[in-house]
This record gives sequence, structure tokens and C-alpha cells, in this order.
Amino acid sequence: MQNTTAMAIVEFTCQNQLDKLIFIFLHCDSMTTTQSIQSLIDQVLEIYLKTDHGYQPTNLYQLIVNEIEKPLLKSTLQHTNGNLSKAASILGLSRSTLRKKLQALSIEKNQ
Repeated sequence: MQNTTAMAIVEFTCQNQLDKLIFIFLHCDSMTTTQSIQSLIDQVLEIYLKTDHGYQPTNLYQLIVNEIEKPLLKSTLQHTNGNLSKAASILGLSRSTLRKKLQALSIEKNQ
């Protein structure tokens, strides 16, 4: 699917900014499994910001941070089988900071 086709479909299938970002991420032709996460996000955001949405996108920073943090924490906890010390070490956080984030995001350590 070409990016322009993907963008046309996005307008019909996605109901909010995040849905559009995810759709673009999943359907961007130039993405490969060997690219860094940063380069993938760069591509998605470039496409998103160049797209005429009919409105000015707002609060993009918080949107991205909110949507990446929860799956990052959940995946890391799954990887460590719920071990908070190991998860905190992988994430570069203290255990207490990780516990606070998990509580704030309503994530149980054994999810």
C-alpha cells in the first residue's frame, strides 16, 4: 500500500489522532524490521504532520508519551515475569518510580 493510499484510508477508518498514527505506522511501505525505533517514529510523525487533517493537530507530545509509556511498561514487566527490580533496571528507573507509574496507569505487575 502506498503512503498516499494509506493516508486516504486513514481519514475514513480512524477516529482520533492516535488511531491515525498507529495506522500510518502499520502501513508505511518504507518501514523494515532493521530500522531503529527512532527512525520509524520519525517517519510516522513526518507523514502525520504533513497530512492535511482539516484541523491543526494539538497536544501531540502528550499523546505520544501517554500512548507509548503504558505498553512499554507492560511489555517490560512481561519480559521480566513481573520482577519490578529487573523491569526498573531495564527501563532505567528506580523501583519506586516504576511502582508510581504502574499505579498511575492502573497496571498490575502480573498483567
